[in-house]
Amino acid sequence: MFKGYYINGVAVKDNGFICFLAKEIRDDLDPVLDEELYKKRLVVYHHNEHGDEQWGNVTRSGRGAMCIATITRPLSQVNVADMNGYIYFYRWFRIYRWFFRKEIYAGGGKGDLWQFNGETWRQVFFSSDMPLESVCCGQDGFVYIGAQCGTVFKGRNDE
Repeated sequence: MFKGYYINGVAVKDNGFICFLAKEIRDDLDPVLDEELYKKRLVVYHHNEHGDEQWGNVTRSGRGAMCIATITRPLSQVNVADMNGYIYFYRWFRIYRWFFRKEIYAGGGKGDLWQFNGETWRQVFFSSDMPLESVCCGQDGFVYIGAQCGTVFKGRNDE
């Protein structure tokens, strides 16, 4: 997770998740002039999970120097800002699955469902505010959402 990177920022979310901002270690680049050539990695430690599900990460390149912070209002999320004025918002969910790396579904809380298309996250309309428990991307091309009391929803995109 951190191999080849050094930690240069840490933030703790209100739910206890620990978020690390890491920068690629490279001897062939100038740390100031070549900042945008370094890969940056956001790593999240989920203390209530087990095994491989305790850790998650997102790696980005082509960004300037970055800093990390968490906010709780209006939504609980991790904010990462680069020195070029761009702000990236990350909402980490307890559950996420994907069909391909360019189509990822993440959910949690009361009907809070999101889809990543390979470039941006968007909130998917979800017809219930039931607490979400699981997400499964089925071989039949549909996404199955497990909710409170064994309720299962089937769809894809905004279906």
